[in-house]
Amino acid sequence: DLAGAFAAKTFAAAIGALGSVPVPRSLITLDAPTIAENGAIVPITVSSALPGACEILLLVDGNPQPVAARFTIPSGTEPFVTTRIRMAGSGTVYAAIRTDDGRWYAATREIKVTVGGCG
Repeated sequence: DLAGAFAAKTFAAAIGALGSVPVPRSLITLDAPTIAENGAIVPITVSSALPGACEILLLVDGNPQPVAARFTIPSGTEPFVTTRIRMAGSGTVYAAIRTDDGRWYAATREIKVTVGGCG
């Protein structure tokens, strides 16, 4: 339930709202810095070779609201997004991708933030 994920105040609650823990998958590429000088503007790029990828969710385990972004991928479109997210502090960013069969897969990246971006 995506509404539940967006309303979640903890990372565990956001993952629980998705219905299952995303399975790590090497077909997902998460490009992000290992050190971000400013947590208010952390650049993130996600792409996937998963067949049937239809949604990308970016979650941050240390944020007051873990869901940082959601992207719907239209059928026949390359699953690729690039954006900037806010991070309250150092933590793990999860790029969760839902395929058209309803399964979630993920890639993760630890990012050290030197100046926080969420207040």
